[in-house]
Amino acid sequence: MTKDKPIVIVIEDDETTQVLYWHILGHQYELHITDNVADAIILLQEHAADLIIVDLSLKGDEDGIGLVHHVRASMSNPNIPIIAITAHAFPHDRAKVLDAGSNEYVPKPISPASLIKLIERYLP
Repeated sequence: MTKDKPIVIVIEDDETTQVLYWHILGHQYELHITDNVADAIILLQEHAADLIIVDLSLKGDEDGIGLVHHVRASMSNPNIPIIAITAHAFPHDRAKVLDAGSNEYVPKPISPASLIKLIERYLP
């Protein structure tokens, strides 16, 4: 069975931002959204995701950096593109998430057009 749309998993704790992702990306991608690392790991095990979008601050005990480490160390597709989009806009936050293995670091807010352009770099 082939997929109709690329699968994007979004880990974002803010409900308003989750809705924005649905409106911006839901028509073009098969979107799965959660607000915590534990559920994100389950989604990643259940779906052959093509791209991950992750916030740094999440619900639960783990943050987005921990998820990036987990994906790079132990997932079946450790090379999956990861885009960190976060309100944590300090240089040390950028360095930490990129050092963990994220492909991109983008401070919030990001325009819908910029988000789509960024994703299309990884999912043509």
